[in-house]
Amino acid sequence: MGLPATIICHLVDDGEGNLWISSHRGVLRASKAELHRCADGAAKSLHCLSYGKAEGLASQVCSGGFQPGACKAADGRIWVPTARGIAIIDPATVTTNTIPPPVVIEELLVDRRPFEIANQAAPLPGEWGQGRAAAQAQTSRQKNLRALQIPPGKQRFEIHYTALSFAAPEKVRFRHKLAGLERDWVEAGTTRLAEYSYLPPGDYSFQVIACNNDEVWNQDGASLSFTVLPYFWQTWWFQAVAIISGAGAVGASVLAATRRRVRRKLELVERQRALERERSRIARDIHDDLGASLTRITMLSQTVRSELESAPQAAADVDQIYTTARELTKAMDEIVWAVNPRHDTLDSLVTYLGRFAQEFLSAAGIRCRLEVPMHLPAWALTAEIRHNVFLAFKEALHNIVKHAAASEVQIFMELFDAGFVLVIADNGRGFELDGQSDLDPLAPISLAPAQGGRGSSTRLAPGNGLPNMRKRLDEVGGRCEWDTAPAKGTRVKLTVLVKRHGRMLP
Repeated sequence: MGLPATIICHLVDDGEGNLWISSHRGVLRASKAELHRCADGAAKSLHCLSYGKAEGLASQVCSGGFQPGACKAADGRIWVPTARGIAIIDPATVTTNTIPPPVVIEELLVDRRPFEIANQAAPLPGEWGQGRAAAQAQTSRQKNLRALQIPPGKQRFEIHYTALSFAAPEKVRFRHKLAGLERDWVEAGTTRLAEYSYLPPGDYSFQVIACNNDEVWNQDGASLSFTVLPYFWQTWWFQAVAIISGAGAVGASVLAATRRRVRRKLELVERQRALERERSRIARDIHDDLGASLTRITMLSQTVRSELESAPQAAADVDQIYTTARELTKAMDEIVWAVNPRHDTLDSLVTYLGRFAQEFLSAAGIRCRLEVPMHLPAWALTAEIRHNVFLAFKEALHNIVKHAAASEVQIFMELFDAGFVLVIADNGRGFELDGQSDLDPLAPISLAPAQGGRGSSTRLAPGNGLPNMRKRLDEVGGRCEWDTAPAKGTRVKLTVLVKRHGRMLP
């Protein structure tokens, strides 16, 4: 509320819109209108006049605990009992001190040592009695003081100030604010000292205002401007240079790291290109040299065969040479296809597998049905993937021709996000897998005799074909699975993860 006393003895209405309050801190006068405004929340504080020893009271402690604690006489005067007698107040003769107290900043202490305030002057003679004009003159001189410069590293600041009031100097109250650090005024009460434990480097302006015993404020007050100097590492130019240097260092580090990564990528690309060039050369040399020699052997074998038809044994030997040469030619073709980097695509793999299956199965008298997507994605495959997939595919077809006694083989491909699935299904006799599950392709494989199957049981003998297929797919991160049963055919499923080992074509 703003009442200077917390213990109220009595309230007296003077009939002029004011309440006179006896308390243990003297006699107070408050406006009823302002009290209502505070009660309604329209005002946060109450302007209250205080009367004590300076106004003639023998004691500031008013008597309470009995009724009446104060009273209004017929002549309008108010009688208030105190600890040292009766105080009589005539509300009609009460006057207000309208002269604001002049404010002066007396001293600045930095780390408890006085700091000289240049050009600080006392009021001129006669100015104290000239009211507001004197205060304004003093304030003008204070504002004209040049800004003080405080050396860096100082920790404690004390500013002593005062205000002159002959009526009731003990009731002079102050407010101060340090512009540059504080936004709002600090209610200092009657304290004539402002303390700051640490001030960052910068410009500051200390402002102080005061009011007299009747709360008439000197709004001009006094001010003191000063600058706390920074160390060189606290200056803006040093911080800017540090920031720029740090950013430059970070940028240089990032640039160097980027260059190293780019250099490594270029070296890797160059090595890959060199490897591809070497693969191309090997494929060309094999095709030109070994292929030509094998073709020549085949042609000579055919010529000699026609010439030695009368010699059965010679013809048989020449037939063996001819067969071997043809097999070597096919094997060479497979090697050249696997080595040549021009075929490192999914489309090339599918085309080669389809052509090989048609030729291989038609020679064995088995129908071949091939189903692949019309549009294949532009996936790049490594030579390792193509080679292992082809060998596993070839082993599956070889088992069908040799053991399955099948009349038809279906080959189809399914694509998914990370790769493809190649399925080879036949309508042959099938077989029984002991200890092998589609869910566990790493389980040991053994072949059990088929019950009621068509044809010979020679396929039931254990071999290395199935483990080799599984091993080849494992080497490229794929999966080989079998789904078979006696008299129900066999379904081989080859799963390949292209995006894990390959790369996407641009």
